[in-house]
Amino acid sequence: MVEALHPQYLVDEKGVARSVVLAIDEFTRLVESAGLQVQEPPHPGSLQLADLNWTREEAIETRLRLRSFEEDWDAPGMDAYDRL
Repeated sequence: MVEALHPQYLVDEKGVARSVVLAIDEFTRLVESAGLQVQEPPHPGSLQLADLNWTREEAIETRLRLRSFEEDWDAPGMDAYDRL
């Protein structure tokens, strides 16, 4: 049984929950309680477009969509999520 989680809900402009954020330790417990193992990412370091079978256009579109997350993604401690 998983201990109580303490999620943070990210809402849109209408107040509808669109994302859930968990502390790393809570997320790790949730993953482990599902019987999954925390492991190293399959592609350490930089990925090439060919590794993903993406076109240049798909990569640009994805980068543009994700740029609003950049500050959070690069925050200290976030690399722990890479190991999940």
